[in-house]
Amino acid sequence: MTVKRKNAVKQDAKEEAVQQQLIKITQPSADTEAAWLKKAGKLHYGYKKHLCTDEAEGMITAIVTTAANESDMRHIADVVDKSKLKKGARVKADKGYASAANRQALKNKGSKDNIMHKAVKNKPLSVWQAKFNQIISRTRYKAERTIGSMKRWFRAATARYLGLAKTHTQHLMEAIAYNFVQVTGIVAKNALRIN
Repeated sequence: MTVKRKNAVKQDAKEEAVQQQLIKITQPSADTEAAWLKKAGKLHYGYKKHLCTDEAEGMITAIVTTAANESDMRHIADVVDKSKLKKGARVKADKGYASAANRQALKNKGSKDNIMHKAVKNKPLSVWQAKFNQIISRTRYKAERTIGSMKRWFRAATARYLGLAKTHTQHLMEAIAYNFVQVTGIVAKNALRIN
């Protein structure tokens, strides 16, 4: 047996141990529609929230809820459909949505592709792609700010209900509450400009 084969056996044993841990962690009363996701070396159980915000104020226009293990790449079309964007609208998304299929889906819907580029193994970003990402991030931060504010104000990182439908309803209520808070700030700002 070579060293490489021994390492592969050890890796297989580690993977199996992780799977056994997950089985033990999952209780019979646990949410069966939620799923596990490994992010930054840590395991997370639950759902993902995909949302669309407007560019001006960061108001939420659409939300799609999925199990945590589902890839971001599969849901950009769902969010764009729900947000009912005008033809020719620029869709700015982070690197998690970077794929040829998503870029084609946006083109088919008549939207402009402003998805950030993602470096792949042995193929770093070109100078143009890095500059493009920098330009997109100047306005895309509003979506990140929206997510951060929802986590701070409403503890939106925690699912309070079992089941995809109930969790999606929770996400919708958080979005409505966030939009109400934003509207009061916008109205107050505009009232100060008038006076």
